[in-house]
Amino acid sequence: MYCPNCHRLFEEDVCPECGALGRHPKDDDYCLMSRREAIWAGMLADVLKQEGIDHIQESEEGAAMRTLIGTGLGYTLTYVPYSDLERADALEEALFNAEAIVTDEAESGEEGSRSDPGDMEERDDVDPGPVSDPEE
Repeated sequence: MYCPNCHRLFEEDVCPECGALGRHPKDDDYCLMSRREAIWAGMLADVLKQEGIDHIQESEEGAAMRTLIGTGLGYTLTYVPYSDLERADALEEALFNAEAIVTDEAESGEEGSRSDPGDMEERDDVDPGPVSDPEE
């Protein structure tokens, strides 16, 4: 079911958020797909835009509060049309799971991590030019 007030999807007949009577969603209904910190919501918006998915974002706190606490703080709500919701969810999942994998590898020092200079391949075909002695 879909709440026309909160733009949320839910299983019951009545919206658990506001108590409004739900209805079946239409393809052009904008549905809440994500609630993330502002910086991560910005990354998500970039991916949605690159994939041609229409979206709307708004501050959970409202404009006045966002002005007081700063634009990088607080949470951003992202809405997409119901017809694109499944694809948008998959993109969000891939984006943030990929971020977690990269972070985990870097922290653990696993192969493929760029955090260990020993992982870098030596190259004989690169001449760094003259190197000066820092004690001169």
